[in-house]
Parts: sequence; structure tokens; C-alpha cells
Amino acid sequence: MEGSLLALLAANSWAISYIFTRLGLEAGMKPVQGTMLSLLSSFAVVAVLAVLVDMRALLAVPPGVVLWFALVGILNFPLGRLFNFLSVGYLGAARAAPILAASPLFAIILAMVFMGERPTPTILAGALAILAGISLIVSERAA
Repeated sequence: MEGSLLALLAANSWAISYIFTRLGLEAGMKPVQGTMLSLLSSFAVVAVLAVLVDMRALLAVPPGVVLWFALVGILNFPLGRLFNFLSVGYLGAARAAPILAASPLFAIILAMVFMGERPTPTILAGALAILAGISLIVSERAA
């Protein structure tokens, strides 16, 4: 139950961030500058939390693991957030958010290619549902 509640809180936070992103873009903030401000404020919050929670555990992370998470940081935060902000500027929050939610589809494909994972019929059905949703959103004319 606790995991589900945390997932719902995360989903709610991301939903709210789309609204704030749209408001910032409509007020004149450019996506690159918005990404930079977002990253700086996120870094400040996470740095404080890391120090408060357990700084020794952070310093004890093996170098190979640091590399993997550094790559996650490069792909997810600067690039992913910039593309996200750009998409919200072009499509609006209501259309960009569900398309971004297609990330599990890419995770399935990448897990198959790089990790040798084989999706179950349920996962394949979910992937088809994601594709159907994206095609509905993309085929809809912007209001």
C-alpha cells in the first residue's frame, strides 16, 4: 500500500509540474532557461536531502555505479526535461503528458535489446495500449 501511495504522489507531482511548466512557458520563459532553473532547484533540494539522510552512504557508492547513475542524470534530467518542456510548449500539458507516459514502451524495447528480457503477454498488451493511446493523441487536431 505504501508503494502505491508513493507512486500516486509522484504521479501527482509530475502532473502539477506540467501545469507549472505551461504557465512558465506562457509567461515568456524559454524551455532551455526553464530547464536550467528547474535543474538547479532540483539539485539544491536533492543535495540537502542527500546530506541529511546519509552522506556516508552516498560517498560509499562504487565508481562503476556512479557512472551508471551519471548517465541516468545526463539522459533523464537535462535532455529529458528539456524535451519535456519543449513538448509542453508545442502541444500543451494535456497532450504532452500522456505521450511522455509512453516511456514504459521504450523501456520494454531497450530491456529486450540490451538486457535480453522477454516481455510477457500482459506486458505486450500494455505496450499495444500505449501505442493506441499515442496514436489517438497524435491524430487529434490541436484545439
